[in-house]
Amino acid sequence: MGRRRKQKVQKRVRKTLPKVFTCPECGKVTITIEIHKDKKIAYLKCGNCKLEAKIEANYLSEPVDIYGDFLDKYYEEYA
Repeated sequence: MGRRRKQKVQKRVRKTLPKVFTCPECGKVTITIEIHKDKKIAYLKCGNCKLEAKIEANYLSEPVDIYGDFLDKYYEEYA
């Protein structure tokens, strides 16, 4: 009789939300987002081309949501 083989255990890779985003103006991954939930405002800043924006935020807003709102406003303005 042979012995049983152990099955390999595969770990699941958990995907995380990004903390730095792509700038629509210069194309580099340099946009950082600061959210001030008490003031209900989020600030976006590009480290390369110095693009800055101020977006309204609520208590549920995450950086990904703020970035999406910023892209909508950016392309609405420059399209």
